Amino acid sequence: MDESVNDVTSTSTCSLNEQRILLLMPTGKDARLSQAFLAEAGLACAVCSGIADLCAGLDAGAGVLMVTEETLTAEGMRQLRAALARQPAWSDVPIIVLTNGDANSIIAAYALENLGNVLLLDRPVHIATLVSTVRTALRARMRQYQIREYLLEREQDALERERLYAAEQRARAQAEIALRTRDEFLSIAAHELKTPLTTLMGNIDLIQRRARREGGLSERDTRAIGVATQQARRLKQMIDSLLDLSRLELGQLSIEPAPLDLGRMARRVVDEVQPGLLHHNISCHTPETAVMIDGDEVRLEQVLQNLLQNAVRYSPNGGRIDVIVAADEGASVASLHVRDHGIGIAADALAQLFERFYRVPDTAIEHIHGVGIGLYVVKEIVTLHGGTVNVASEAGVGSTFTVNLPLRPI
Repeated sequence: MDESVNDVTSTSTCSLNEQRILLLMPTGKDARLSQAFLAEAGLACAVCSGIADLCAGLDAGAGVLMVTEETLTAEGMRQLRAALARQPAWSDVPIIVLTNGDANSIIAAYALENLGNVLLLDRPVHIATLVSTVRTALRARMRQYQIREYLLEREQDALERERLYAAEQRARAQAEIALRTRDEFLSIAAHELKTPLTTLMGNIDLIQRRARREGGLSERDTRAIGVATQQARRLKQMIDSLLDLSRLELGQLSIEPAPLDLGRMARRVVDEVQPGLLHHNISCHTPETAVMIDGDEVRLEQVLQNLLQNAVRYSPNGGRIDVIVAADEGASVASLHVRDHGIGIAADALAQLFERFYRVPDTAIEHIHGVGIGLYVVKEIVTLHGGTVNVASEAGVGSTFTVNLPLRPI
């Protein structure tokens, strides 16, 4: 095939059949001469024995059809139209009709109107004109193949997107089932653990009170009971966190807001927590006047307790913890700050700190216990109150957690 056509075929994928010229001439001699002229110009041809053979060749693939006017009988025209109708939507195969030079030819007019992409050449035709016309038609056909490839690529892309979407939907459904199973397990496990733990803590408390009343426990036994009490409380906190997580995942965690003095609540929680701390001192700063909000007292106590536990956990060497309550009347915001002077948190971990099950990846704090639920629960409770929580921290200096809540309208 000549180089001008190769320039187009180099960017499209088509078979040799799809590049050939199908010839239908009135005599074998005419067909052989035409084939020889086109072959000399580098154009591959196939001679057809009749209209049925031409249509079969078109079904198999062709670049250009070249027929003479006298081969287009009524039956031949019908068969050719049927073959063209079987072509795909992108196909508009060029048809070169060699006419007898009659300007009023009914056959030529019918071909132009009904066969689509028809080019008329009056005979006798100069060889150079014939070759040029065939090359032009073949280049147009090659561009159609490029369109076919583009459409196929789009179709394949669409199928791939559908496949990926279906796979994503299946994976999402499986993940949702797994999450529901996990949440149900956590809820059941937490409830099942809470009953024996309550009994255990009750009996430990009973032993402690009996020992205080009757005496008789050695220092080692007293210390052992203290450790058991501390670990039981820690286990209770973990179970409560798991229950809260389960309620959050199921959309069952709710709040019951009521008028609440945030400063008074903070002082009471600090007074309850401080006696259990041996190496930490909590300093509570609140305004002289009440800082009134609409809040669920039980849930906000939980927020402060979790933040205090976090401050203690990240201050392994002990030290001061500051709890500060403030009110910004202009912004209608009440603030609760919990500041420790411990090991701090790396800057690259702060953005994920309130995500569930997140643990700071730091070898320096591997000994610190926790399952990564407490701060997630804090954020969700504060959000339910229409507030925000954020953290400022510096490694080796300490961290400050700030909870902002709407002030109660006066």
